[in-house]
Amino acid sequence: MLNYAPALGLRPLRDSIAAHCRDWYGVDVPAERVAVTTGSSGAFVLSFLAAFDHGDRVALARPGYPAYRNILSSLGIIVEDLDCGPEARFQPTVEQLSAVHRERPLKGLVVASPRTPRAPCWTASSSADSAAGARRTGSS
Repeated sequence: MLNYAPALGLRPLRDSIAAHCRDWYGVDVPAERVAVTTGSSGAFVLSFLAAFDHGDRVALARPGYPAYRNILSSLGIIVEDLDCGPEARFQPTVEQLSAVHRERPLKGLVVASPRTPRAPCWTASSSADSAAGARRTGSS
């Protein structure tokens, strides 16, 4: 008889993922905190539900991955587009985030790296700049 797998994934797989995080990245993630999904969309839903509430405002770079907008919108999260062209290397800038946040506070920024085949990867410097900008505006 066939049965459904456990909702969070098979325990041996979750144990292996936790061990990989520890061995490869030096991060101790208990297997109890690992969830295995059948694809990225399921992971996006779980991640967005954990990070945001209905009615929160979240910034997304445009052009970007359409699934982010669709999933966030379906969860009742307000998406704010940030136009990101070649002059910004297809990445959102601190100035853009600050301007949108001043209009109405943002709860977050969803970043994909690399965002497009032409865009560079999000760097440690990009993350630090965005985090510093968020701290200055009082967002999380």
